[in-house]
Amino acid sequence: MLNYIMPDFNSIATLAHEMGHAFHAVFSEKQRPLYKDHTIITAEVASTFFENFVFDRVFPYCRQMIIRLSPLLLC
Repeated sequence: MLNYIMPDFNSIATLAHEMGHAFHAVFSEKQRPLYKDHTIITAEVASTFFENFVFDRVFPYCRQMIIRLSPLLLC
């Protein structure tokens, strides 16, 4: 994971995306030969799922921060 630099949202989302590829690769190895090969679109399903999982976990915290900071931004 050479593209993981610091713990900001984009880095964490990238890490989750790549983790989705890793999970997909591991579970694809256990499939029968007919289902073992996959298209790029199929591989992106797991990666997108992991990105969405991270977003769903982070978004409530971001929303709370915006609500707390909004009075300060109106000044």
